[in-house]
Amino acid sequence: MIVSIYSTMVIATPPSMYGGLEQIAYLLCKYLDETNITVNLFATNESYKPKNGMLFSTGPAGKVNPDDAIKGFWNDERSRKALMESDICIDFSWNYYLYAFHDKLKHLCKSWHGPTIGMKNPNNIPVKHPNFIAVGFNHAKHLAQQAPNLTWRAVQNGIEIDKYKFNSKPISERERLLWISRLYPPKAAHRAIEIANRLQMPIDIVGGSFGDIHQYIDQIKTMCEQSQYATFHGEVSFEKKIEFYYNAKAVLLPIIERGSIVDQSGNLFEWHEPWGLITPEANAAGTPIVVPPNGGFQESMIHGFNGFFSNSNSEFEYYIKKVDELKPENCRMMAEKFDYKVMGKNYLDLFNKIVYEGEQW
Repeated sequence: MIVSIYSTMVIATPPSMYGGLEQIAYLLCKYLDETNITVNLFATNESYKPKNGMLFSTGPAGKVNPDDAIKGFWNDERSRKALMESDICIDFSWNYYLYAFHDKLKHLCKSWHGPTIGMKNPNNIPVKHPNFIAVGFNHAKHLAQQAPNLTWRAVQNGIEIDKYKFNSKPISERERLLWISRLYPPKAAHRAIEIANRLQMPIDIVGGSFGDIHQYIDQIKTMCEQSQYATFHGEVSFEKKIEFYYNAKAVLLPIIERGSIVDQSGNLFEWHEPWGLITPEANAAGTPIVVPPNGGFQESMIHGFNGFFSNSNSEFEYYIKKVDELKPENCRMMAEKFDYKVMGKNYLDLFNKIVYEGEQW
């Protein structure tokens, strides 16, 4: 089988700093490489080079317009040939770019990572069976509600668990809380700081990504400066992120599910977590999480086993005080269910059904 993975043209695959989607595209590529399947990766210059295939790139991260990139790939004889000769192409981009050439490709599927379907009119999809894949079962259900005419399968995201150093030290012997995510209002770094202030517990604020809202970042920096408990770190490397997970008492992510924040245009922010990589990432380090029962968190978290579900600030405060009761070993055990090899096998199973069994949805 020959597989082509079309990643984003925004940051590298895998990312050197923050980035979830590109990390998943890389881990799928790595898994296919390890199973001796020919795989081509379409990504930025700095990206992973497959051992049994090719890296096709149109420029460095941050310098490529995604709309121009797909045109460049299709207009180039070599990369167009690779796409057309692939048994299956999977589109990981923040659009539906490969569907413009669906009639020129053998088989096509789409892995979508956003909380909304990302298209104005789902009825305009040029393919009767687009083979859409969500990153979790709750995510698939949520996307199906937005476009009832479309069917979604699900493959839960995974992590390279061996990259995460396990901290067997009891939770009670750790001191610092951690908030880590994209600096975006629904991810609620401001709530995390307020909760840490009330608990009088130190907290590290770590995060960033492309498309940051600078006004919100300034707000968080100011809140950290005014707090004797919160420390702002911004975007950090993958290695540094692992250190934060390893040293944390618990990861606190008090996502705002229902619109209670208004943006500059007067629109309410709402968030449905497609998957939530922080759960297996933190758990792999032996660190529990405290989050709302939102979206994908419901698939990777068992209340009272590898973390706690909370909604109100008072609930977050209550359960943070109870994290000492949790065992690092249970956290690691839960994370092992979401190793990238499990994810890769699940993707490959779908590829085989599409290519060899003619299955479509």
